[in-house]
Amino acid sequence: MTDPACAQTESDSENRPSPDTVSPAAISSNTVSPDTISTDTVSPNTVSPNTASPVAVSPVAISPVAVSPVAVSLAAVSPNTASPVAVSPVAVSPADRPAGAARWRTYAKPVLGWLLIAVSIAYSFQWGRDYRKWAFEYTAPIRFVWDIERGYFWGRQVAAHGYLNLYDTMAGQGPRDPLWLDYAPLRLAAMGMWGRWTTEHFPRQDQWREGYDLHWPILTFNTAIAAFGSVGIFLLIYTWRRKSRQPAFRRRTRLERWFARTVLRRPIAPIEAPELAPDPKPISSLYGAVPALIGALLFWFNPAVVLSSHGWPTWDMWVIPFYIWGILLAVWDFWFIAGVVIAIGAMFKGQQFFVAPIFLAWPLLQGRVGPPVRWAIGLLFGIGLLAAPWLVSYKPMVGEQLPRILDHTAIAWVVGTVLAAALMWLGWRWPRSRNTDPAKFRRIWLTQLALRSLLTLGCALLVFWPWLRVGYRDNVALPIALTALLLTAAGLLRWRSQWYVWAACLGASLLFCIPLFHGSSAWADCSFGYGTRHWPGMIMGQTSNLGGILKERYHWEDVMETVYTIEPDTLMGWPTEAMEIPMREFLFGLFVLSMVPCIVGVALQHSRRDPRFLLAITAPWLVFFAFPPQVHERYLLFAAGVGMVAAGVSVGSTLLALFLTLVTFIMTIHVMLSNRNWPKFGADISPDFPRQFHNFIFGTYPDIGWAVLLATLIFIYWAIAPSPGRKRLRG
Repeated sequence: MTDPACAQTESDSENRPSPDTVSPAAISSNTVSPDTISTDTVSPNTVSPNTASPVAVSPVAISPVAVSPVAVSLAAVSPNTASPVAVSPVAVSPADRPAGAARWRTYAKPVLGWLLIAVSIAYSFQWGRDYRKWAFEYTAPIRFVWDIERGYFWGRQVAAHGYLNLYDTMAGQGPRDPLWLDYAPLRLAAMGMWGRWTTEHFPRQDQWREGYDLHWPILTFNTAIAAFGSVGIFLLIYTWRRKSRQPAFRRRTRLERWFARTVLRRPIAPIEAPELAPDPKPISSLYGAVPALIGALLFWFNPAVVLSSHGWPTWDMWVIPFYIWGILLAVWDFWFIAGVVIAIGAMFKGQQFFVAPIFLAWPLLQGRVGPPVRWAIGLLFGIGLLAAPWLVSYKPMVGEQLPRILDHTAIAWVVGTVLAAALMWLGWRWPRSRNTDPAKFRRIWLTQLALRSLLTLGCALLVFWPWLRVGYRDNVALPIALTALLLTAAGLLRWRSQWYVWAACLGASLLFCIPLFHGSSAWADCSFGYGTRHWPGMIMGQTSNLGGILKERYHWEDVMETVYTIEPDTLMGWPTEAMEIPMREFLFGLFVLSMVPCIVGVALQHSRRDPRFLLAITAPWLVFFAFPPQVHERYLLFAAGVGMVAAGVSVGSTLLALFLTLVTFIMTIHVMLSNRNWPKFGADISPDFPRQFHNFIFGTYPDIGWAVLLATLIFIYWAIAPSPGRKRLRG
């Protein structure tokens, strides 16, 4: 008799393929899958192919894990058998892997990280408030009382005589008048709120005095503006750090592609490119949060910012947050709101206008036409709306304390202009007739065309009629062109673009109330024009910039002194007569030329999605301080404050930004030490500290300006050059 076990073995031997019949292609990762090798397939009762006895397989040796396809190769197959042997577990299946680590990385770690950030922000806010109050009280011996006294005076004047009439009263002020007003409208409004508060709580306090209780409203407002700027810096660094991980291209609109191809002569990169593939690794929500928090805290505790806002105190710090938020909104592609924010910032401090061209040239250099148009409309809308109280009302007699008269004709024209734009869109977007009868269709079409023509004529008259009055008929070319542009845009643009048309109509018509009706321009002259006449020197204060170096080391005292004379017929008949270039125009021209690489750098770094975009937006403020004349020593604060975004780039750039903070602190306290009580400042530290500190600060002027000029050149280079190891991606 044949043993059943032996018979079974012989049967298996006959059915077993020989080594010659097993090809490498037959044994692959597709043959042995993770699903086919498990504890169900291999058990302790498995019979070995070479023997008739069971093979002792330890349950520990074969664990319930998945076998990677790579683990099963030709080496895993015995030449005498077709069964895989010595298969070792090398990976853990996601299904069988413990889910605790994945949940920690996905949920718990980000939640814990953001919770720590929130706690840090809460404690930092309270410490920052205490730090500012201490700074105000500690710097009392060297307080620069001139600015704060003027702010208090104008605040009380607003409380006593009203807000709107002050500009018309001071419209004829001269550059050497002892009483002068150079506050922008929102700045004067802030002083007015302070004046009304002090009138209510300190009715007999007509003169300024020391004390935190008297300054509480304006110092609290400075603290709120600083907090607003810290939030903007956090969001800007966080947003841009995450954007720098994304592909450096975007899909352009049809108009933008035509403009780039026809006008700029720049080829359009394909939409899909191998080097522009997105990062396969998911980005954690905490990515970029740590440098963003560092940048925000550096601004919140910045000693130069605190010294300016609570030690001096003054209002220069108000420029920084609105610029930061304007850049942030532009990065988010909210260009209209960015224009409104810059308009609000300019109505606080007019220095915003010196760097405002960035928002126009930056997208244009990238071949984008829509964003700068939307930004300009937002700026126009914001300025017109904020200045409307002076544009649609007038004072009957200058110098008399009479109530302002509301100009109803101007208001009617402004409303009519916006209404004309809306009617144009409704008239030309009215649905066409779907009548299939040719005769009826022609009759209906002609009727609609006649009605639309009458509507266009009526809207044009609604906009154009102020120029038909006597005195304006000789200059009608510009209003005709503007009216045609308005009606064309209102009739052709889509619905979602009509909001911009209406906003542009409102802002432009409000500003046109100045030449056409009784709108006052005194607010603009006092806010933005008077300062250029009132400060005619090379520098103001102890300013360590190019002007300060030229004045102190090379004795260029007069800003109108001739630098160079261009002889007649120097270039193809130009100029026709000798042209003298004074120092003021020379330095301002140097500022304009230096702004060009800064603006180009902003566009380049934004296209590359390079972290150095944060440095490029800082460079214009350094150029603004380093080269123009008639600059105050405090204006380096703009670059030092905005420069805190360097925390999102590198340690080296952050250290250079902190150096600018140190230089700003030195120049600011240099002026404050001119107070006769300076020996009391820091006397609690050491009896010799006031004298040593005074000598050190005064010894830095003006040669520390050389370091400022070097830092300016470094930032200009960073604005253009890509980060090390980063490819130049075209979008």
